[in-house]
Amino acid sequence: MLIRPATQDDVTALAALNAHVQALHAKAEPWFFKPPVGADYAAAREREFSSVLLDSGQSIFVAEAPKTDVLATAGVIGYLWAQRHDSSESAELFACKRLYINHISVHPDYFRQGANMALGVHAFNTRAQRFFAKQGFVLLIHTMWLEL
Repeated sequence: MLIRPATQDDVTALAALNAHVQALHAKAEPWFFKPPVGADYAAAREREFSSVLLDSGQSIFVAEAPKTDVLATAGVIGYLWAQRHDSSESAELFACKRLYINHISVHPDYFRQGANMALGVHAFNTRAQRFFAKQGFVLLIHTMWLEL
C-alpha cells in the first residue's frame, strides 16, 4: 500500500470515497446530513476536493492499493483530509499550531486492512484513551519528558 499526497487526478476517487462517509452520517443524523445521491452531489464533492487540494492550509493524503490478483487495477482505497487550525494567544489559551483531521475514509472492502496505525494521546486524557482502546488500539510505548 502506498500513502501519498492527493492530486487533482484523485478528486473523482475522493468524492466516491466520501459518499461512504456521507451515507453513514445521513443514516445516523438524517435531520442534519443529506444522503449522497445524484450527479449533483458527486460533482459538488469533486469541486470541493479540487479546491481543497489548492489550499496550502489543507492536506489530503490517499492510500493506494497496488494492482494484485484480487484488485484488477491500482486504485485509491482511502483518504485522510487534514487542515491547519492555528490559534492565537488569548486570555484563556496559549498560541497553538494544530492539525485538525476533517475526514478519514476507507472503502468498506478494505476496512481493517493495510498499514498499522498509531496515534498519540496525552496521559491526562483518559477519556480519549478509553475511546481508542474500544477501537482496538493498545498501548505501545510510554513517552516521558522532564519539565525544566
